[in-house]
Amino acid sequence: THLFNEFFAFYHPFLPFLSPQQPPDQYKQQHPLLFWSIIAVAARRFSPADCPNLLTNLSGPMTRFLWTTIGEVPSNYHVVKAMCLLCTWPLPTSTTTSDPTHILCGVMMKTATGIGLHRPNHIRDFSRVSVELNKEQLHDRVTTWAVCNIVAQNVGTGYGQPASSLYDWTL
Repeated sequence: THLFNEFFAFYHPFLPFLSPQQPPDQYKQQHPLLFWSIIAVAARRFSPADCPNLLTNLSGPMTRFLWTTIGEVPSNYHVVKAMCLLCTWPLPTSTTTSDPTHILCGVMMKTATGIGLHRPNHIRDFSRVSVELNKEQLHDRVTTWAVCNIVAQNVGTGYGQPASSLYDWTL
């Protein structure tokens, strides 16, 4: 709970697309990667005496969990939200050559388009099961798609690479 409060106080204002009113358990139910991504981002500021290396300790297991999740071809848009967070506030690496953020950003954008975030009104075209979105769910998907593009532009600019942004009719 403390780390979630840290996240929403110090990081969320810079990329406000998650709900501060939603309890941590609900984020975990949506997808464990989203839950742990919030924890990992908040751990950047966490330094109590009992766990001064929390981010460093989380980095290895979190990286493995991230790539395992992506390797399962994620179809849950909450995984895309987690990738947005991890591209904006990457996990620590030993060198810039081993930083996978630009690759992760490309995976984020391809996953987002693969599950139809860029066409939220036509979500059925990207799903094997019938999906009906209410107004709130539709807004959340449009917001997530906009955030994906903001993050992709930021990562591209920051890494001196072309952005993988896809400005379309939805935005």
